[in-house]
Amino acid sequence: MKRYFALLILLAAAGVAVSAEISISGLNYAEYAYSAAEDSLNNYFYDKLTFRLRYGNVTVGQSFIARLPEYKGDATIENLSPDDLGYDWDERWVTYDTKTLTLHAGTMDETIGRGLVLRAWEDREFDIDTRLEGAKLRWSDPRGISKAFYGARPIEFPDGVTRDETAAGIDGEVNLPYGFKLGGSYIAMQTLDLNDPTFTYGEVIIDASRLGYTSDLFDAYLEYAMLEASKEGETDRDGAAIYADATLYVGKFTLLAACKDYDDFHQRNDSISPLSDMPTVNHSGEPLSESGIFAGEDEAGFMGELTWRPDYYSEVVVNYAEAWSHDDNYTLADFYFKSVSDIGPITLTAEYEHIETRDEAGEKWHKKLTPQLAADFVAGQFPMTVMAQWEHEDKTDGASREYHWEPLLQADIAWREVSLSVTAEMRYGHGDALADQPVWLGAEIALPIDDSTSLRVFGGRQKGGKVCRNGICRRQSQFEGIKVELTTTF
Repeated sequence: MKRYFALLILLAAAGVAVSAEISISGLNYAEYAYSAAEDSLNNYFYDKLTFRLRYGNVTVGQSFIARLPEYKGDATIENLSPDDLGYDWDERWVTYDTKTLTLHAGTMDETIGRGLVLRAWEDREFDIDTRLEGAKLRWSDPRGISKAFYGARPIEFPDGVTRDETAAGIDGEVNLPYGFKLGGSYIAMQTLDLNDPTFTYGEVIIDASRLGYTSDLFDAYLEYAMLEASKEGETDRDGAAIYADATLYVGKFTLLAACKDYDDFHQRNDSISPLSDMPTVNHSGEPLSESGIFAGEDEAGFMGELTWRPDYYSEVVVNYAEAWSHDDNYTLADFYFKSVSDIGPITLTAEYEHIETRDEAGEKWHKKLTPQLAADFVAGQFPMTVMAQWEHEDKTDGASREYHWEPLLQADIAWREVSLSVTAEMRYGHGDALADQPVWLGAEIALPIDDSTSLRVFGGRQKGGKVCRNGICRRQSQFEGIKVELTTTF
């Protein structure tokens, strides 16, 4: 019944849309994937139709999401069914927006400061969705910005019951003379622990303040936050976080410096994604530790970057960062270099990154070196990019050691509005037979169907991580098979 009622609303809205005061727009994203992985159901389909109806200052929106089969998180292959269809009208919202006032109710994302206090967002590729269902108010004028929000976040527990966590807060920022901005926020959260069989709620309170400065020569930002976590009325822990960055513009040079110090500043102690996004303060975006500590639990560090642009076509970037836990058990070092220059009709881009992490207590050490060279040129009527990368990983775990190389070749070619990207990558470990090493071969074609519809088709294997193909870079999970993406706007 809901489907027919929603369809009736759409048809009625389309009929009324002939009026100049009402407009309807939307986006449909459809994805079909055939996965060749042994622990998969092989065939997957996902479709998300989002439409917006705007009348004056009011915008109403809703999404229809269909999944076949429905994604079940960490469910094992035995508990998944290819006939399990999930579909619903979701992500409903209504917004009233003027030059100064915004009222929003429904599904919402929100970010405060640099994200260490609050970031509610979605990344479907890695199954991260920390958006809230609730309401928020925002007021903006030349004097500053203020906002307040309240929302719930549904959490599905192993017993099959969905329980809500809640978050509420206020935030304000005042514009001061001479380019200064002063802000502050207060956040209160009701959180659940997956490991607690009684499903007892805990409370997290965050107080934060920030100071920013902007000018033609110099930008600076400082944020300080305090966290208090309690359970059953008793304080469990106190934490604090400080983050700062500054940018100096001197002629053709740009200098950036940033630092962090997080002490017991994490919202939860389990696997549920927190409502925050702690700045890593390094070029690679790597956390201090893949395991052992939570983001924001115990880490400090700094980063410095120098950028030189001698002309419109050339650029040199040097970036260095270090991070450590307060007991020096975990350490991280990250060095990055990039050079862009023109040699006749060819633009060469050379990049090199060196990352080292160490866990003294766990007797673990990991080093990754990634040199890369790319050339952009035009062959006849075909713009092309050819890229070669030689990644080397070396890691120890106690007395054992593993190291390998991962050479990669990629070519992107465009013809009119059609783009093709072909990638070949392999792994070769010391002392291993070459024929036994994994190989990742893949190709993607991107083309427009018409002015409002575009198509992307990928076939092969991809290792995962940061993937750049046909002019788009994004972080993706590992995949083997065929994936078809169709995007339509209206």
